[in-house]
Amino acid sequence: MATSTSENPTSSVPVNSSHASEFGKSALIALAIVAPFAYPLWVSATAEPPRPAHEVLIASAPLPPIAVEDAVTGREVFVTTCAACHKADGTGMPNLGKSILKSDFLASQTDAEMESFIKKGRPATDPMNTTRIPMPPFGGRASMSPAELRGVVAYMRGLQDPRRLPALPDYVPAPTRDNVVELPKDLDPEEAKYISSGQKLYANSCVSCHGKDGHGMAGLGKDLVKSDFLAKLSDDDALAFIKKGRSTSDPLNTTKVDMPPKGGNPALSDDDILDIISYLRFLHKTQTTGR
Repeated sequence: MATSTSENPTSSVPVNSSHASEFGKSALIALAIVAPFAYPLWVSATAEPPRPAHEVLIASAPLPPIAVEDAVTGREVFVTTCAACHKADGTGMPNLGKSILKSDFLASQTDAEMESFIKKGRPATDPMNTTRIPMPPFGGRASMSPAELRGVVAYMRGLQDPRRLPALPDYVPAPTRDNVVELPKDLDPEEAKYISSGQKLYANSCVSCHGKDGHGMAGLGKDLVKSDFLAKLSDDDALAFIKKGRSTSDPLNTTKVDMPPKGGNPALSDDDILDIISYLRFLHKTQTTGR
């Protein structure tokens, strides 16, 4: 009868030292190949995300102060052109214009790059335009001079970092250069006064969306000169409408662009708005009847 003997199962597997050595070499070679690619990915996955550009700006030492002349000029342009979408204090308007104060784009651009950007504007189709609201060239103010362009960039810098903004004199609206029509000399003096005032107020409050001539801006504001809606409203109803604005949730808002209360210019009084209405009615009358 055969006698069985117990064996260690592991001892029956021969160990080939040459095979182990080859495996070790292969592993080292593979690691050497993969490591240069894997390490940056590991660092990227474990590193903290970079801070937003505007936060870095505020956390850093302030850049040189802005010249008073540039800031005054820029404030005039911003209040009369940019505030309709970005609000007078630069905090932005919902569904219209982004905050200037927290703009990483502004914080990361040079002055020359910002001037070029404002000149060109940004169409709604631009992938960087996350609001899908077109920004017209020069913010809709085609008459913007180089000094005004430089000034508005400087003023936005000051809004974003108030440490750079000098003390400014009280704001007094400057006379507009963007007169569209010459008033007839035989016009009733009182009526002419209202229309002339409305023309200047319109140029400083409404042109960004409705255009210099009142015929609208593609993708922004409708034609006000040929507007049946405005023509059918009484002055009091038109006043109430402009004071309230029209949100994108209104079914009658076919542009799907918010119209902010008072066109984004909270400084407009009831009398100011009535003057703008007088001006628009004058445009409607002269351009539709020729008189």
